[in-house]
Amino acid sequence: MRIALGFYTLISNASESSALNRALNYVYQPVLSYLYNSQGNRIFLYQSSYMMKHIREHRAEFKTLFSFLAKRGDIEFLTGSYNQSILSLMQPKDRPKEIERLTSQIRKDYLSLSDSAFFYGEVFSTSFFSALKNCKVESIVISPYNTALKSQVSDESFMMNELGKRLKVYITSDAASRMVQSYSLGDMGLEGLFRGLRELLSQAKTRDIILFLNIDQILMGAIREGKLEELPQFFLSLMKSLSGKLVPLSEIKVTKNGYLNSGWYSRDVYSGDLLSFNEVFVRNENFRYLYNRYIGFYDLNLKEDKGKKAAISSTELELGPLFAYDSQFSPLSKKSRDSFWSYILERDEEFSDQISSAFSRGVSLEDNGALDYYLSNGL
Repeated sequence: MRIALGFYTLISNASESSALNRALNYVYQPVLSYLYNSQGNRIFLYQSSYMMKHIREHRAEFKTLFSFLAKRGDIEFLTGSYNQSILSLMQPKDRPKEIERLTSQIRKDYLSLSDSAFFYGEVFSTSFFSALKNCKVESIVISPYNTALKSQVSDESFMMNELGKRLKVYITSDAASRMVQSYSLGDMGLEGLFRGLRELLSQAKTRDIILFLNIDQILMGAIREGKLEELPQFFLSLMKSLSGKLVPLSEIKVTKNGYLNSGWYSRDVYSGDLLSFNEVFVRNENFRYLYNRYIGFYDLNLKEDKGKKAAISSTELELGPLFAYDSQFSPLSKKSRDSFWSYILERDEEFSDQISSAFSRGVSLEDNGALDYYLSNGL
């Protein structure tokens, strides 16, 4: 049996810096310290670009440690969408840029090349294949739990073939994710979580297993239980119990072929009775309005001036956290809204300037139907 252990955090720019420091102090520090002192134990990690920026600007000691561990081969970084956008909400031509941007940032900060990907919300579509292959992504890490069907689609990793393009699909342990989710909701204690993970590993003696633990949910559970100060010892004990057994993702056996249907996976985001992620735009008019504003400005600027395409596609908008319930915040949080409307108003001003230039000075735009033009175009 081979065991691959990974951690991930979905903290975005809508979260306070205290959330970032909490993850660094109570999770990153004990885990990375153990790796530093115990060469040969390997983990993989996904973190948002916002977390990377915080480390780069305020906690440089972690950046140095990451670079050292990556050079030694003890840590692997997963790439994904730079702004934690859900790729299916983006224009197809923008998807490779979003992935490549995070890949480049990882290479710049930690001198590490990422060829495995993980995506916010774990919304997957076969239409992502071209973007992934263009960015030299050879594998994805994803939960087997279909949040819409409320069922598990597979319990083993497999090789997927789509129109001649091959992709390794690393399937994480849903049992472990279910325990972490239960802990975040207060359905079990920290000791129960540790025992559950150990029992899970003891029962999986004949097959490889991938543990991919949501840091945000564990922190949420510890805060709820009042055991935040005990988390470092929890992670140290977990690492010690797996010492000498941890392998990189690439050593997990992928011996069978399979197929992952387009869908919404994982236990990271609360889905309620939604049958797909895009159904939130049917149920919630506010979400639909905001998303249409984004799409409207993209299409409008693309038609008006093709030279603006790069500026629009490289927006700092996070088209995932803006619409999803995760363990860090609710949709439309203040910082998410501020970021969104800042973008919209800047583009609105640019577009207004373009309209103004088409009229002579002293002519009222309102009298000449500019307001009607805005409204008729969904602006």
